[in-house]
Amino acid sequence: MLDTRWDDSLTRLSCHNRVDVDADRRVRSMTSRRLPRAEADGADRWIALYRLDAPGTLPYFRLGAPARLGTVVELPEEGLVAAELLFDSPLARGETVIVDYTVEHRDPRPYSQRAETTIHVPTREHLLEVRFAKECLPRTCYSFRTNGLDPHPRAARPREQRLRVDASGSVHAVALGAGPCRVGIRWVWG
Repeated sequence: MLDTRWDDSLTRLSCHNRVDVDADRRVRSMTSRRLPRAEADGADRWIALYRLDAPGTLPYFRLGAPARLGTVVELPEEGLVAAELLFDSPLARGETVIVDYTVEHRDPRPYSQRAETTIHVPTREHLLEVRFAKECLPRTCYSFRTNGLDPHPRAARPREQRLRVDASGSVHAVALGAGPCRVGIRWVWG
């Protein structure tokens, strides 16, 4: 069981998720760097969730210092893995901490055409980046953002904006004051 008691007392200031797509057009990993701020004394962990777009072999978490891995809950039939990322010491009210982790796929995911983040709790700044192998760049890319969490909105389509792949093979989308919503990047292979 995950200890979620501190989740509501952490303000999400910033999040940068980077998705790496290999030359075979598959998502290999997702690296996340987050900056939460404690609104009460004692917060000592961040709960990270990762959901596959279809059930399959679950990825594992690799953490950056100084965080340590706590309890991990895997639900393969739902394609979901959740983990406690423990801080090196409890935070005081107003204190921030950088949380770095990478979700690495044990088996490369099948052919990919999108990366998406679901933002449940308001976040000041959310940056989603997709980095493509230079041997296999997409023909076009689009960012999108929904007005809620429904994966199949009945009303208007998500707002989209065309993106340009830069010289390093990356595209990115920024959402300020986001949540609850879904933010993503989709691409079309040539």
